[in-house]
This record gives sequence, C-alpha cells and structure tokens, in this order.
Amino acid sequence: MASAFALSMLMVACAIAQIPNPGNSPAEGIPPATPAHQPDRPPLPPDVKSTDAPTSDPSGNPVTRTLKKLAPNCINAVFHACWSSPPEKAQPPLTEERKGAASREVGELYYDRGNYRAAESRFHEALEFNPRDARAAFELAQSLEKLSRIPEAIEQYRVCMDITPGGTYGERSRKAIDRLTTQAHASSTR
Repeated sequence: MASAFALSMLMVACAIAQIPNPGNSPAEGIPPATPAHQPDRPPLPPDVKSTDAPTSDPSGNPVTRTLKKLAPNCINAVFHACWSSPPEKAQPPLTEERKGAASREVGELYYDRGNYRAAESRFHEALEFNPRDARAAFELAQSLEKLSRIPEAIEQYRVCMDITPGGTYGERSRKAIDRLTTQAHASSTR
C-alpha cells in the first residue's frame, strides 16, 4: 500500500516537473512585467558588467565565471531543492609523516577508550611510518605498561629517551623507567 502511494506521488511529481512554472515564463495574454513592478536588484561588483555569464567568450570576466560556478542549481517539483558545487581543492599527497600522525591519533583514541591492544597496534604502525616520532614511542610504552608487559614497556621508554633525550617525552620516559624499576624491585623483595 505504502509503495503504491509513493509510486503515485512520484508520478505526480514528474508530471508537475514537466509543466512550466508560471512564475518563470510569461503566460499568454499577460504582458511581461515592467521595470516598475520588478524589485530592485543588488548592485553588481564594479568589474561585472551584467548578470549574464558570457556564452561565446570562455575567457571572459573571471568574477562572472566564478559566480556562475557557485550559482545554485535548483529543481522545482513537488518540493524545491538547491545545491551548489564549489570548486574542489586539491589535497596534498599523504607523506609518511602524515600517515604516521594519523595512525598515532587513532591509537590515542583507542588508548583513551581503554582498548590497549588496538592502541599498541596503531602506535607500532605510526612508528613504522615515522620512527623518530617520540610521542608515538612514548604512547606505545604506556600501552604496553597498561597491558602489564613491563619489560617491553621499559624497553620502549628507553627507545623514546633515545629519540628525544632532552625533550618532554624523554624526561617523562626517564621518570616512567624509574617508577617501573622501583616497583619491580619492591615487588621482588617482598
């Protein structure tokens, strides 16, 4: 029942779409509107001479060409719909550094949600793309620590210290190594 109704509505819409819209074309017997009855149009920019795009001269005014590209495309049927297509911007190519940063960001998302195995995998991937990424190395060590793989975490913290010995992640790695080794000694002496 519903599909038959939808089909009949579609047929009505198609039939209406083929009927000329009286507001867009002058009807027979009705004189065209005089300039006194038309609303004032906004002023054109100084370098645009008319609202019509040049048809024969493709190298015409660049402002007019841009305005024509940005003009909305409309459909008048049972409903009114408009869309426009702005010019596409070329995307820069993905470098190894950008791929590594994207993998690291996904790993951080996994880490924040408590999925440490997936985070570990993404941080490994980030380090494959950019082996000098201290942040990814540090976060990989944190993931390993959360997975209770302490010897691997300590080793990864050392790798992070080698990447940036005086940087923020190097200092944080040194503190993490001290903390983990102290915990390991305290648990072994009990």
